[in-house]
Amino acid sequence: MHSSVVAGTSEDGSRWETTLMFVNQQEADVTSQWSFFNATGQPVGYTVREQLGLGDETTIDATGQFAPTPFTAGAGRSFRFSSEEALQPGFVVITSSAPLTAHGRLHLLDAEANLVNETTFTPGANFQSGTFFVDTTDDRLTGLAITNTSQTTTATCTMQLFREGEPDQVGEDVTVTLAPLNQNSQMLQEAFTAAGFLEDEAGYVVINCDQPVCALAMEMRGMNISQIPISTAPLATTPTTPTTP
Repeated sequence: MHSSVVAGTSEDGSRWETTLMFVNQQEADVTSQWSFFNATGQPVGYTVREQLGLGDETTIDATGQFAPTPFTAGAGRSFRFSSEEALQPGFVVITSSAPLTAHGRLHLLDAEANLVNETTFTPGANFQSGTFFVDTTDDRLTGLAITNTSQTTTATCTMQLFREGEPDQVGEDVTVTLAPLNQNSQMLQEAFTAAGFLEDEAGYVVINCDQPVCALAMEMRGMNISQIPISTAPLATTPTTPTTP
C-alpha cells in the first residue's frame, strides 16, 4: 500500500498535517512495516499521534521506519503525522501481513494552529494508464502528485490534455521521468505551460506510464480542496444493441 503524506511548516508559519485511518477487516491481527520518503526518495521522519492526533506522541526518526503495534482483528486505528521541519511532500510505503482498508485526510493549519481547511482522500492502487477530469472555471487549480514506488526501476509518464467535447489533444505531450522512489508534485497549470492549457473550461488528462505508479490529483478553489478520482478504466463504453430474437 502507498499513500501521499504532506507534513511540515511553511514560511508564513502555517503547516500541513496528514491523518491516515485504517480498518482491519481480517479475522486475525495484522502486522505492518511503514517506510516514509520525501519527494526525492530520501527517508524522512515525522511526529505521529494515534487517535486522530489525540494519543501519545511517537517520533519516527530520520530512517523513516515505523512499525506500529499489530492492528487488532475487526478494529480501526488512525495516525496523524506532523513535522516542525520545512514543508515537504512525500509518501509512505506500507507492507502488511494482510490487506487493510485505508482512508486519509489532509489538514491545513494557520500559524496559531487553528484549522483552516481539510480534505479527505483515498489512497489509490498502482496503475500504468489513468484518466481524470480537470475543471479550470472559477479560478480552480489542479494539483497532481505522481509517485514511482519501485525501488529499482525508473518510470516515465506521458500526460495528454483534452478539452471537453473535442477529440483533438490540446498542445503537446508532457513527459515526467521519475527515478526509483521519487515523487513529482506540481500544478497542472505549470506542467502544461509550454504545451498550452485550458482557460475557464473543463477537460481531462490521460496518463500513460511505462511502469506502475500511484498518483493523487487534487482540485483547489480558494481554500476549498477536494480529491479528483483517477480512473484506470476506459472513459466510456459503447452500449451494445440488443439482438432481436
